[in-house]
Amino acid sequence: YIMGHSLQSVCILMNAASSVFAVPLASHIHEGFIWSNRDRRTLLDKMIHLLRATEVQQAFYFVADAFYASGKMADGLIKRGNHLISRVKSTAVGFAPCPVPEKKKRGRPKLYGAKVLLKSLLADIDSMQVSPSVVYGETEGTLRYRTQDLLWRPTGRLVRFVAVVHPRRGSCVLMCTDTTLDPVEIIRIYGLRFKIEHTFKQAVNVIGSFSYHFWMMDMKPARRRSGDKYMPCESAQYRRNVKRKVHAYHVFIQACHIAQGLAQYLSSTFPALMGFIWFLAAHHQTRNSTLGTGRHHRAASVPAGTTGSPASCPVARHPGRRRAVAKAGQAPGHTQRSGQRWRAALGGGKSASWLHSIEPNKKDAQFAPGQQTGHL
Repeated sequence: YIMGHSLQSVCILMNAASSVFAVPLASHIHEGFIWSNRDRRTLLDKMIHLLRATEVQQAFYFVADAFYASGKMADGLIKRGNHLISRVKSTAVGFAPCPVPEKKKRGRPKLYGAKVLLKSLLADIDSMQVSPSVVYGETEGTLRYRTQDLLWRPTGRLVRFVAVVHPRRGSCVLMCTDTTLDPVEIIRIYGLRFKIEHTFKQAVNVIGSFSYHFWMMDMKPARRRSGDKYMPCESAQYRRNVKRKVHAYHVFIQACHIAQGLAQYLSSTFPALMGFIWFLAAHHQTRNSTLGTGRHHRAASVPAGTTGSPASCPVARHPGRRRAVAKAGQAPGHTQRSGQRWRAALGGGKSASWLHSIEPNKKDAQFAPGQQTGHL
């Protein structure tokens, strides 16, 4: 219904427990809908708005990839006393400051001096400065770097460029709008940007921040590669319903961010406690996968003649099955070991058998009077 939930996220880098965490602050879906013809905002404008919505009062450095190395992003940050640290593209150029003429001439004075291809800063590696590696997680090795303050035309102001050569990771050119920041510190801060990737992996695989399933029956399905949904032509009621649905997405994601931030705080403050909590979570996940939980599993009656205790031997009904499948000692679709865990969890013995219901056309299972039921 929304082709590609493209989100922009903001995290804050925190030092804790001799490590660095990227604590999520906010995430919003910024692509997928066109609400108004007059809305000309780009993803850069939406990111600036998202940064302001976090209401961070202290001055900060915004660390981002090369997509955000633009004049609009830099100006929006500098206007509020913040600065941008990013990587520039290989085709980017800078300009040397133009010297002030001794004698004033007619017309506007020249603003930009000689053009400098930023890729050329990586040439002549032997003449670069050498520093111990400040990349996160590295205790050995050295870096070579060269720094130069040049005029950057997208902002029209001096920007500090740092060309870095790593012995194993390759080379790149970094930029910082703060010309007073030490170049080694620029390298160290940009190296921490990858922490947001760990945060995304935790959000997807551990917390489930993007596992929302909120369906709206009235919403029109979208075809593949159909692009953004054009909403101005839809009715006012339909637009309100879609906005309410997207708001539900955002509330779910934000609640998961809060849970993830609490988990990061507890893991840094009470590591022994968090180890026990993660053990319980892993055990719960394993038990759920072993028990075959799913939205298609329903309760059904225990037929007469089934071995084992009726209360400890539930029957799962699969709507797609057209015939009964019974196998002693092992559930269909599970390994022998998972079948043993299943029986142990349900209290059954080795002779317990498993039966899948054979009534695919009925919505609910029918129970005979006096029979026990069980739920998966």
